Amino acid sequence: MFRLDNKVAAITGGGSGIGRAVAKVFAQQGAVVYIIDLSAENGQAVLAEVEAEGGQGFAYACDVSNQQQVDEVFSKIEG
Repeated sequence: MFRLDNKVAAITGGGSGIGRAVAKVFAQQGAVVYIIDLSAENGQAVLAEVEAEGGQGFAYACDVSNQQQVDEVFSKIEG
């Protein structure tokens, strides 16, 4: 299996479905995951799962069709 130690992964749609699965696998492989989802609740729920499994991450509510929101979230990630 691959390792993602010292890597950062921004995952849009990370609060459910394929995005949730990707966030969990990337965290299991050592990445710090940034879960970006329209639903703050879903993002926080996946973050709780990631942390319960020993992973690290953050969750942000964001409508990726809104460029201003995307810019704000990525400025937090980069900062």
